[in-house]
Amino acid sequence: MKTRVLIIVVIAVIFISAYAAVVSPSILYSIFHNPGSQYDIPKIWTDEKIIQDSDVIVMGEFVGYKDGQFVVGGHSYLIIKGDTKSQTVKVNSVFAEIPSRVDNEMIPQEGQTYIWFLTNGKENKYEYASSMEKSIVDTRYYVAILDFIAKPTIVSKIENKKGIVNLFDPTLPKDTGGLLNYHELVKTVSKPLFAKMFAEKNIPVNEEDIFLMVGPWVSMYTDYISACGYVISEDMQTYWLESELKQDTLTKAVIADENPMPCRPNSGSCFCDAQYHLSKNTVAKRTYFDESQEALVGELLQSHLAEEKVVNVPNQFVVGNHNIEMLSSDITFCGAFVREAEKDSDKPLHKDFIPQRYLEGAIKNGQVVDFSLLQNTKLCAINEDAKTYPFEYAGDE
Repeated sequence: MKTRVLIIVVIAVIFISAYAAVVSPSILYSIFHNPGSQYDIPKIWTDEKIIQDSDVIVMGEFVGYKDGQFVVGGHSYLIIKGDTKSQTVKVNSVFAEIPSRVDNEMIPQEGQTYIWFLTNGKENKYEYASSMEKSIVDTRYYVAILDFIAKPTIVSKIENKKGIVNLFDPTLPKDTGGLLNYHELVKTVSKPLFAKMFAEKNIPVNEEDIFLMVGPWVSMYTDYISACGYVISEDMQTYWLESELKQDTLTKAVIADENPMPCRPNSGSCFCDAQYHLSKNTVAKRTYFDESQEALVGELLQSHLAEEKVVNVPNQFVVGNHNIEMLSSDITFCGAFVREAEKDSDKPLHKDFIPQRYLEGAIKNGQVVDFSLLQNTKLCAINEDAKTYPFEYAGDE
């Protein structure tokens, strides 16, 4: 999905420390693609066996040590591999009393976030253990680990194609300050190169059908930029594209047969935004929840909102099916905070209510694990006779 931060008419100011990443994953994406640190962060994970041997990999805050277990959770909790029952996990470890070292330099500190490698218990898969000495690593390896897990088939790849741009060409796109607009430039120079790469593989693709976009990015001028996107070939196969431009050199151009970073709950990425764009333009017919599906989602969200500090929205809502794919174990939903329709005044989109603010989210293992306001409603399918669910504002007496 798109950016996943629960903010309703509240502006959140997020502080980022050197070792703790207690921020939304979409912000993490920007950090990991920060041009100032781009070449300092390892892109290749060197201990692949830890990933292979782990049943579950989570990114989460070190809450503390209790009863011989690590307690992992917090606002930065995100599942990278596998499945968990809740957003807080307790980890049995022979190393728990002497915390494992991270990169042989740091030890976990309460309130800070790390990536944890876990194995399932023998009797219960939702009991976790960490028998490896190097059981946690710094969050800067997040993208590298995801890349290893995804491992899409690379159809074609080019690295370090120098001189692809004449930086003295006066016709190159400029920003409002007169500097080179690398956000536009990376798309301009990548499209014809991708078309050539497809032609060399005898894959029928029209250059005008190639879609590229720049994902979340830090707000500063840089001569480094990356783009992602997709193209549907003439034989109706979807290919996923990624390119990186630094000054006059295309440092990477990759064509893959699967989305290397598809949408996940509480996660944002350029490829997730591209997945949204693809879905909006290819979904021929939206599907709707049946009565039982709508009731399940509505009741779970009703309980979730009762625990949240939600303001400046009507205190009732409806839910529907959000036609965007997530992991197989996830239920994606959309909906709207609504007010009742007044007779002979408004023209409601639905039978008895008028949407005020749209919402979206995801459910895993009977819990709402992702919730935010919805910016684009094209994939949202709400039944005209959807049931209205009330909720109480947090703190109401």
